This record gives sequence, C-alpha cells and structure tokens, in this order.
Amino acid sequence: MEHVPFPTVLPEVLSTFLAEHPDASAIALAEPDFAPIDVDHPALCDRPLFPNEDSFEATDRLIGLSCLRRARQDGTAHYRITVDEEPARISVVAFIGTPFSVAVIHPDAGIGPVTELPTAHETHTLAGTLDGEFRIDAIEGEVCPFIDCSADELIGTPLSSTMAPGSLGVMMDGLIEAHMLGAASCDVELANQGDGTLYRLSFFKFGGIIAFSLVERSSVEITASESKRRIQLSDFAESVHQGFFRVSDSGKLLYKNSRLDEIFGRAFHTHENFGDVRTLSGDLLATVVIEELQSKEECVVDVAATVDGQNRTIRVNVRCADGPEERVEYVGSAEDVTEALAREKQLAEEALTDPMTGTANRRGLEIVVDRQLAADPFVPFAVLLCDLDGFKQVNDSLGHDAGDLVIAEVGNRLRDVSREPDLVARMGGDEFVVVANNINGHDEAMEFAERILPWLRQPYTIDDSQIELSGSVGVALATPGMSTHNLLQMADHAMYEAKRAGRNQAVAYHTPDAATTISPLALRRDLRRAISENSLDIAFQPIYAIDNLEHAESAEALLRWEHPIQGRIEPSTMVTIAEQSGLIRDLGEWVITESIRTAASVNANAERQISIAVNVSALQMGRPDFVDMVSASLDFHELDASSLTIELTESYLIDRMDNARQAIDDLVDLGVRLAIDDFGTGYSTFEYLLRLPVYAVKIDPSFTQKLTESRGSAMLRGLCMACRELDMLVVAEGIETVEQLEAARTAGVTHAQGYLLGMPVSTASLGMRANSAARVA
Repeated sequence: MEHVPFPTVLPEVLSTFLAEHPDASAIALAEPDFAPIDVDHPALCDRPLFPNEDSFEATDRLIGLSCLRRARQDGTAHYRITVDEEPARISVVAFIGTPFSVAVIHPDAGIGPVTELPTAHETHTLAGTLDGEFRIDAIEGEVCPFIDCSADELIGTPLSSTMAPGSLGVMMDGLIEAHMLGAASCDVELANQGDGTLYRLSFFKFGGIIAFSLVERSSVEITASESKRRIQLSDFAESVHQGFFRVSDSGKLLYKNSRLDEIFGRAFHTHENFGDVRTLSGDLLATVVIEELQSKEECVVDVAATVDGQNRTIRVNVRCADGPEERVEYVGSAEDVTEALAREKQLAEEALTDPMTGTANRRGLEIVVDRQLAADPFVPFAVLLCDLDGFKQVNDSLGHDAGDLVIAEVGNRLRDVSREPDLVARMGGDEFVVVANNINGHDEAMEFAERILPWLRQPYTIDDSQIELSGSVGVALATPGMSTHNLLQMADHAMYEAKRAGRNQAVAYHTPDAATTISPLALRRDLRRAISENSLDIAFQPIYAIDNLEHAESAEALLRWEHPIQGRIEPSTMVTIAEQSGLIRDLGEWVITESIRTAASVNANAERQISIAVNVSALQMGRPDFVDMVSASLDFHELDASSLTIELTESYLIDRMDNARQAIDDLVDLGVRLAIDDFGTGYSTFEYLLRLPVYAVKIDPSFTQKLTESRGSAMLRGLCMACRELDMLVVAEGIETVEQLEAARTAGVTHAQGYLLGMPVSTASLGMRANSAARVA
C-alpha cells in the first residue's frame, strides 16, 4: 500500500494510555479501506484491526466497522470483542479532519465509557458483504443453520434469494437507507422458513462496501434495538447539511430532519403533506418528481422555490422505496444549491470574459456569433472589427501599463457607443469586435461604424499625458449559412483595407476578387501552417568579388512563399504578418536554420567554400535566446561560424543600438560576421562603422542607381575609402547594368550583387559561374 504520512504527535490521552498499558497493541488506519499503514511509533504494530482469523467473531468484525464509523463522527468509540476466548476491548481514536484513526486493543476497562451496539440474544448469525449488484461476495464465520445451503453456494447469489417474497421490499428499503445514512436495520422473513420468525437484517456502509448481518431476535429485543437504531440514525441525519425525508404515496411526510425545514423555509412547517409544496412556476413539487420517476429509478431535479421571501434553487434527489402492504413510498434528500449554481455561472462568465476590459473575449464572441448565425428565424446583424492606429507607439514610449489603460478605455468607449442588444468583445491586443444586431444592409452597418470612429479619436489621458489615436474599422454583414470564421475573416480583411487606404476610416467588405484575395487573418493562419509543414522556400542571390566574377563568393538568402491562392507573397509582407501574429521567432529560426543547413550541404561537396548572408528582423534580434539558437544550429550542421553573415538594417541599429550591442558582440565572438544592410537609406552615419565590429557594408539599391551621377559616385568613393581603412567590405546591391558595375568598380566597391550578375537561384545552383553578361563586363 502507498505510504501515507501519519500525524507525528498522538493525542495526549492516547500516548498516556500506551505508556501505562505495555500489553496493549495498536495500529494506525487510513480511510477509505481502513487498512494498516506504516508509522514510525514504537507502540504501533502491523496487526490489522479486523483480521480474517478465527479469534475474531464475524459479528465482532461488523461491530468494529460500525465503531470505526462512529469514531469518525465523535472522535472516539469503544467496543468489546473476544480474542482467543478471552474478553478484550478495542478503543478507536479518530483524528477529525484527517483520514487517520488509531485503534488500541487492550484487555482491561479501557480509556473511557463503552459505547456499543445494542446487545441481544443471538441464536444464530450470518454475516458478510455485498457487491455492487447486492450479491453476496464474502461470508464471515460459519453459515448458520437457518440458511439451508453451504457458504460456497451462497457466494455470488443475490441476498434477495434468501428472503421471503413479502420481505423483498423491506430489504431494499433497508439498503436504500444504508446508502443514504450509512447504516440501517429491518425485520425480514426468510425464504425457507415458514413459521413467521422474524430476523434482524442490518446493513453498514463503509466507502463503497455494504456489509450485512442476519440475526434471529425476539420481538422485545427488536423493539429496543429499533428504538436505539433510530436515535443513532436521527443523530446522523441532523449532522449533515442536506435535508432528508420519506414520503408516502399520498404525499404525507413520514420523516424529515430539521435541515429540510431550513431549506424550504418557514412556509414548509405548515405542510404536513409534501404534495402541497409548489415551485415558483406553480407546479406541485410532488408532481414534478413523480413524472420524472415514471421513466427513471432515481430523480434529480432543480426546482425554483420561494424560501422566506427569497427565490432559491433547491436540488431534490428522490428514489422509490417499498412501503407496507406493497405500497410505494419515496425517500430522498434536498439541498439548497443557489450559491453553488451562482458560483458556477460566475466561473462560466469569467471564462468568456476579457479580464482587462470586462468585455467578451474571443471565445465568448464566437459562441454568441455561432448562436446568432444558427438562429431560426435568422435576424440580420453585422460584425465591426476595430483596430487602433499607432497603438504600438503607446507601449514603446509609455510602457505596457499605459497601453493596458488605453485598451481598458477603448472597451468602455465601445460599450458606451453600442446599443443595448449589441455585444462588445476584445479579440486580443488592440483588436475589438462589435456585434451590431438588427442591422438592415451595409448602409446601416457603415453608419454605425462611422459613429464609432469619433469615439476612438478622443484623446486618452494617461497620468499627465494625453495620447491621440485613431481606429480603422472593417465591416462585414452576416448572412444565413455563413460560418463565424468566414464572417470574422471578412471583417478582418475589410479592416486591413481601411488601414491601407489611410487609416482612421471604416471600410465595408466587398467580394469582387474573393476568389484570389486572402485576408491578413487568413494569411496569418496559412503562414503558421507553412512554417510547421516546411512549405516555405529560400532562394539565394550570389554575391561576387568585383575583381573576380567567375565564381560567387557568397549568397544572400531570400525568403520565398508561393501561396496556393494568393501566389507569391512578398518577404516584407511575410515579416509584417509574422511580427503582428507572434510568428517572427518561428519564421526567423526556420530561415536561419535552413540557410545554415544549405551552406553546410553545398560546402561539403564544393571545391570553393561559400558563405551565406541572412537578414534578421528587429524583433528576432531582440529575443534573448537568439544567439543560443544560432550557435546550436551552427554546431548541429557543423558549419564554420565565419560562413554565416547576419545582415542588420541601418535603421534597426539606430533605433535599438543599446539593446543590440550585446547580441552583436556575442555573435561576433562566435565567429559570425556582421553586415549593415540598406546603408544610405536615411540616417547614414560613420559613427556606427567606428563603434561596431562590422564586416561589410551593403549599399542600398536606391543609392546604386545614382552611381552614374557624379555626386553619387563621389559620395561612394568617400565611403569606400573609409571602409578600406577600417578593413570592411563594400557590397553594391541592385547592380542591373554594365554602367553601374563599372561605376562601382571605379568608386572602389569590393563586391557586387544584382540581376546583372546573377538572379536568385535554388540550393542546387549555388556556386555556378556568373551569367554571360557579367563575364562580358
């Protein structure tokens, strides 16, 4: 058995008793099976409390179980037993609030007054346990003479087979009461007895086990035992929080505990007839229950009732039971579940509510829209997807706490502008949805959306700062047969159309290009799938040393995605989608890992080694695990770090110089090379060339186009001279004409890249000679 920790400090009274009675033995027990457990105490032994041996009578075993149950209620109980034909006593001490008890077996008077089951003259006894279908599955002791069969023949037979026909209902009544109250007794006649002798049949419930005993008793003893038993059961019934009752077939209350009066209130005290109790709807409670019992063995119903002026929900559990003269009676319990149901409802609402704004969350939105789309009759409604313009600047400049305050205020404003039947939900981030009900046509939906825009433009006050934002709204009208996913996708597509059209406006979804146009929401989903299924591709554009155009010296990795519907998606679009949807880490890791794998594969079979240049986004570079990921990939594919160049845009370095410096230094320490990409696009400064361990500077194609102009050529010569002094390469991107190539060579450019020299190629084509135009040049 699995070890269960036992309390290390025994009650003082038990410790004292064990010290004074060295001949006593004790064991510790844990529910639900009351089996002995290992404990670290010198007075405790491994002897079970109820051993299956001849020294314990079968009745002692049942009495012991009953005493243990009583100790679990009162804290302590004591009873007599016979051990090796000598009287002894067992005292049980229960640790209330824990699953532990201690039983002490000793030969003297014990440590307190003896509380025993009623004693009676017992001519014969049959005892055992029942399985889940009330069949005898164990027999204790010898089978008594009044059962005309052997013990082996009884095993597996229903206990009801030993009963006379008139006692079957009484027996089932006792079983039901034992299930509810823990113990029960009833008077029965046996099937093979015809003299009218009554036998006392007792049931005891412990966990999932039902034990029974069958004893022949006199009528006087039966009366005394019954009286004491009912007192015990009444004490138990008064200690629980449920109301118990027994009702006749006419609705008369035969028994109830005091808790039942509390549950149904003062009005219930006047009802001697249970059938007079009515629900809030006016139905008779008895009628509701009896109708349920027509097709079920057990009825569990929640009924609404007025209890002392308050509306309450009462859960009633009722079963049929046999009464005298084969009349049907009902036994059951009642419990006030008003607060429990309210808590369940609150938890359910919280699961569908956005905690920051108090609006519905995405799941709550989907449930409502699903329901409205499936409603019959269908009532037209519209979905308005709102996204704040420029919200990222709030988080970047004032922090996420300020951003959270803005989000909460947006939720309040959308609730204020919405109407009573409308629903406001937060999709996540700064995206909200308003479900506008009872909307007739696009014009009415657009009118509603136009009313939202001024509310979003009102300044937001955060501490002493005022923030001005706007919103873009996409509008989609629901139609019968549409799915929630498609409806939200349409609204999302329209919202992005509003942003592309200049922001701060509302746009309705239209479908002229529906067959070939995919919304950004769908692109996010498709990009996630493309990354996981490895269905993206990389092309490599060769980079040549300008004085040796025969063989490519390196290549730049260019991300490619051929969408099955949209066709080729531009890399800039992919990066934007990845950054907005949190996929940038997965996308960037895929590109770097695939580029390193390709370089390792090509170099393993090539006479000339080639290096790979990979563009890295600002968000990807800022991740704390970025350098570790690069290092692990280089090690796994066994590629020398000098064969990898990380390209960072000049604008990224200017915006995040302080944050990027540590990652840059760590990469250079690995042996990875650093290149500044798009140099000359706006904030060009030689300061970063002096401060950073730059390996190469890549001239932006827009600057390359001006090389044939004197001013452009002069500026490039100055840059090349400076880079040569700093031992840096200069790569001219976008070389498309022979004139540009010659101007770059004249200015001192060391390397060149562009369509004139080589188009982007597949992995298999890496290392090929430059095209004929480049060789002629």
